[in-house]
Amino acid sequence: MSGTVLVRAKSHLESEHKDLENMINKLSYGEPYSESAELEATAVQSCLNHQLTQVASALHKLELGTYETCEICGDAINPARLKALPFATTCIRCKRRLEGEARRKA
Repeated sequence: MSGTVLVRAKSHLESEHKDLENMINKLSYGEPYSESAELEATAVQSCLNHQLTQVASALHKLELGTYETCEICGDAINPARLKALPFATTCIRCKRRLEGEARRKA
């Protein structure tokens, strides 16, 4: 990836990180919920926290210079995949293999 593309990716990830933090804070300090609404809010907050962790990890990988590298095989992650899923940690080949293994275990 060119330096310009990496700068754009970093800017996008930083913006997404800030947006996720804001959403989590709104959920944390919202009005009291009914029990079912509170369970739903907790599930949403858990999902947002997971996404926040993924985005923070991608930003860290940018700083280390490993952002474009598959964590499993070490090959480059396709720029189109990173554009679609900026916090992807694996190339599409490894991701498909992992999904196939998960289906066989299920």
